[in-house]
Amino acid sequence: MNFLLKSNEISYQLKDSGAVALITMDSFYEE
Repeated sequence: MNFLLKSNEISYQLKDSGAVALITMDSFYEE
């Protein structure tokens, strides 16, 4: 998943894919 996507785009892709889990990394998270 592209980390540049907006929250509504991520939401759409997750719902459309039927995903049941999302694994994330904090390396791109701004502190």
